Amino acid sequence: MSLDLELIRNNICAKVGGLDTSVATLVKKFANYITSSVESELPIARSAGVILSGIPGSGKTKLAVAFAQATGLSYRIVHCPDLFASDQGESETKLIECFSESADAQDSGKRVLILEEIDVLAGSKRANTLEARMSSLLLDCMDQSLAFVVGTTSLLNTLPEEIRRPGRLDTTIDLHLVDAKSRAAVLKIMLCRFNNIAQADDDILRIAKKAHGFSPADLQSLCTRAFMEHRGDTTVTDLEQMVKSIVP
Repeated sequence: MSLDLELIRNNICAKVGGLDTSVATLVKKFANYITSSVESELPIARSAGVILSGIPGSGKTKLAVAFAQATGLSYRIVHCPDLFASDQGESETKLIECFSESADAQDSGKRVLILEEIDVLAGSKRANTLEARMSSLLLDCMDQSLAFVVGTTSLLNTLPEEIRRPGRLDTTIDLHLVDAKSRAAVLKIMLCRFNNIAQADDDILRIAKKAHGFSPADLQSLCTRAFMEHRGDTTVTDLEQMVKSIVP
């Protein structure tokens, strides 16, 4: 599989803004995944994937999907709470199916598997509970599968150490939008839908500064509300005023 890391990075950043460092780390881990699975003679330990950690609305799933699409590999998104079922054995079967599909993928089984809210699979320490069995099964699946797993969580401290050991999800990427410049990068992408707004960097940065503490979800809400209220007549001033009505 040919790998153009710069193209992958650019394609991701065109869809998500303000996360350049996180994107670089994610792409680097993916490069290791491709290299270690293709050139097995190299002394590189295969990594099962990464964990994207952040508060709700921080853009974890959006980044994961943008990454998966940029790689060119087939991918699947799994909402982990949906794996749990009432019938005995059904939960385990669902989890196994998520990984077994990877074996049928092109490029010798390489595939991106996005596990949303992976923390629900953390498992209980009590023996013979469904949660404990699912946690153990997840480890077995990751060890045997060639899928590149991107797990998302807002509860990083609930994940057991076993999941984060080398060779599994051994890299954690924390998503933070701590400064106005990062928020401005997100806004610039979102505001592309407003053709009438003069998207000058200074204007966008001014809005971003006023949107202190906003997550990507909050910024999306800002843009959506502006679009719904003003349609094609939205202005920079409208956005600045609307920031005041949104509590992050």
